Amino acid sequence: MQNLDHYEEFKDYDRFSMPDGIARVTAGSGGEAYLIDCKGKTALYDCGMAYCHNELLSNISKKLDEWGYDKLDYALLSHTHYDHIGALPYVIKAYPNIKVIAAPKAEKVFLSEGAKKTMKRLGEAARDDYGSEYQKSQEILVSPLRVDISAFDMQDINIGEKTIRVIFTPGHTDCSVSYLILPDSIMFLSETTGVLRGPEYLTTAILKDYNQSIESAYKCKKIGAKTLIGSHFGIIPKYYNDRYYDLFLETAEKEKETIVSLYNKGASFDELLECYKDMNWTVARSKVQPYEAFLENANYIIRHLVEKFGDKKEN
Repeated sequence: MQNLDHYEEFKDYDRFSMPDGIARVTAGSGGEAYLIDCKGKTALYDCGMAYCHNELLSNISKKLDEWGYDKLDYALLSHTHYDHIGALPYVIKAYPNIKVIAAPKAEKVFLSEGAKKTMKRLGEAARDDYGSEYQKSQEILVSPLRVDISAFDMQDINIGEKTIRVIFTPGHTDCSVSYLILPDSIMFLSETTGVLRGPEYLTTAILKDYNQSIESAYKCKKIGAKTLIGSHFGIIPKYYNDRYYDLFLETAEKEKETIVSLYNKGASFDELLECYKDMNWTVARSKVQPYEAFLENANYIIRHLVEKFGDKKEN
């Protein structure tokens, strides 16, 4: 594990200083959530972890009151991983008329008993690692889960006075979606294009498809949104927008070349995993991601890289 106990911050920069009409309502460690004032309607981008749902709902309620609203109208899901939709069942229970927007693949995931078992298992791991004594005594729910608006790529959805453009960005998962708020030109990025940790420091999360992830990065860069809100990070400095995408592309290529080269030289899977851990597992990361979840992701990432790019031989 790298002995990095904090993420390096951009100098004189607050990554959680949100634009007008957007509020960070994140609760607990490891999963972000943002409330959006669409002028007449409200939307929640992601829900964070299940274990801290009470604090999330409290944050949402306080901000809605401050903005003069009495309900939550929409939920925008970036993808169906436990740290992004863990609290969705509790949000649906609190706001039963909410309309949930996601990619079509998300509907299939929510119907999968295997997927829900994984959400519950990892949600429990996060609860046990980060929860208070009270939170540790609470059951992790994975129902109800639903999608009300199964969106298509580049679909524009009018919410209040805002337009939300749905941008498919597969690669991290098949259901990964970024959202562009118009006319503000604010983009909520999916995890497909990586997690920025600080200047010149980014981690990838290519679980499903390397080539799709690269294509998604170019797609988002071409859109040229003025403000980027990065997954698990916050507001990316505007002067760093282009560099963010370039850093992702460079990091992804370096990671691929390192893992595939070792594999082609005969490294075992355990050796590949140790190399990946040396590159990506840090003290700081352990504070926001359970080790069990990190290992599960690492397994998917490594296997995908060697199966797609490695020499066809058994190591």
